[in-house]
Amino acid sequence: MARRALKLASWTSMALAASGFYLYRNKYLDLNDFGAVRVGRAVATTAVISYDYLTSLRSVPYGSEEYLQLRSKVHLRSARRLCELCCANRGTFIKVGQHLGALDYLLPEEYTSTLKVLHSQAPQSSMQEVRQVIREDLGKELPGTRAQCFDGPSDQSGYENAEENHCDSDGKMHPSLFHTNLQIHDLFMSFDDAPLGAASLAQVHKAVLHDGRTVAVKVQHPKVQAQSSKDILLMEALVLAVKQLFPEFEFMWLVDEAKKNLPLELDFLNEGRNAEKVAQMLKHFDFLKVPQIYWELSTKRVLLMEFVDGGQVNDRDYMERNKIDVNEISRHLGKMYSEMIFVNGFVHCDPHPGNVLVRKCPGTGKVEIVLLDHGLYQVLTEEFRLDYCHLWQSLIWTDMKSVKKYSQRLGAGDLYPLFTCMLTARSWDSVNRGIGQTPVTATERKTDSKQVNKQDSEIRNNAANYLPQISRLLSLVPRQMLLIFKTNDLLRGIEAALGTRASATSFLNMSRCCIKALAAHKKKNTHSFFRRAQISLSEAFNLWQINLHELVLRVKGLRLASWVLALLCWLLPAPH
Repeated sequence: MARRALKLASWTSMALAASGFYLYRNKYLDLNDFGAVRVGRAVATTAVISYDYLTSLRSVPYGSEEYLQLRSKVHLRSARRLCELCCANRGTFIKVGQHLGALDYLLPEEYTSTLKVLHSQAPQSSMQEVRQVIREDLGKELPGTRAQCFDGPSDQSGYENAEENHCDSDGKMHPSLFHTNLQIHDLFMSFDDAPLGAASLAQVHKAVLHDGRTVAVKVQHPKVQAQSSKDILLMEALVLAVKQLFPEFEFMWLVDEAKKNLPLELDFLNEGRNAEKVAQMLKHFDFLKVPQIYWELSTKRVLLMEFVDGGQVNDRDYMERNKIDVNEISRHLGKMYSEMIFVNGFVHCDPHPGNVLVRKCPGTGKVEIVLLDHGLYQVLTEEFRLDYCHLWQSLIWTDMKSVKKYSQRLGAGDLYPLFTCMLTARSWDSVNRGIGQTPVTATERKTDSKQVNKQDSEIRNNAANYLPQISRLLSLVPRQMLLIFKTNDLLRGIEAALGTRASATSFLNMSRCCIKALAAHKKKNTHSFFRRAQISLSEAFNLWQINLHELVLRVKGLRLASWVLALLCWLLPAPH
């Protein structure tokens, strides 16, 4: 009897194993669907990385040349293991890995350079999965169920009208768009199977509606929503475990940010509202293009928007072919983000090159910046925004007493010198000399760029040397500061790719925005006509000072020979 039971169990096990292998080979089964596999993979990777740090550096004198070389190797091995884990577990893991990869001046270079590949190695959903999400959200396959519909705020002009939004009075999809057994061709005249791009949470396809409009269709990966909350809990447990082994490292801020931001990024209706808000907020910038959202076919997991083509903002070859001035792009980008941060306190926090395109407008030929992916925004409190304005003003005008004061107000404490270096991506010596003193002409910029590259190297080395202090500082500053750090580093990466980082123009544009923001705040808090006039006069004078300062820097950057030659040409015009 026992032998028969053993034989039956063996045959059953073989059948189950063969069935599992068949399902896995034919992509009916994904190991990532099993929580035990994802947890086991993450725990094993964390254990191996921790063991490597604990054992590899134990027998080497701290701070020695051998220690620094060995530490770099351990950083690189660990970064590769972490990258492999993110690629295997996908979704939330890739999102967090991308965040770490963007912190160029805060984390060791071995980590940031390795994790940067996650921006281009995000997994793609199959076309079958894309169809499934579209059916579920825009026209349920099962009879008797209804599609989701946009339920935006009543102040969204044009979208509160149920008939115009293709919804009935209960907020359900209008019968003209509701189908059982909905197919892609019911909604689109054509739909490209190959995605334009894939990210950690979604992918984008090009399509054409039946009325002829060309659209970009953003479709969420089907399993991300269900896995995200469990993944964050897992990360929290692993970070707490690592803290027990390495008490000096504080990375709970990373988990806290993921907890807060991921649910917002997974709600595409929230992304659509952000897009419309920033387009309205910056409508005075004629160089900014934000694709229009088509609410009638948008849900929490599917977002339809106007299709806009262009080259990535770090693609210098594209700009040369299309005669786009890189310095103009850099100036526009600086103006746009300075306005977001200092004036409005509503900041697009994911400006990696895939989300920022450049093009010449087909109708006018003017250069445009196209801003995409509006899922992640940071809303700054008024107190934080004003302190941040004061801090940058102090940095630009080298008022070191105020630099200390406002750095400490922003939570830096006694680590304020490190804080300002992280914020400006400049050495402490450079901060003390004045970050706004760099000449703004191309000739001087070439010379000064060597100094910037030297400082970059110094800062990257310091990121490795001061990692415990950096992680402590990141746990001290307000949560709003964390995404500002990430945004700053991404923008510096774009400037470095364009070769425009050595110019003081960006700092002076920031100063202009700070002056306007502080003046607006003072005017808002006074009812006296004379006081408001005084504030306006002071604002105009300060802006004039900046213009004069910029002119002086330009003059200093010009060579005497250029002046003499120009003068001679003016005095002695060439004979006809």
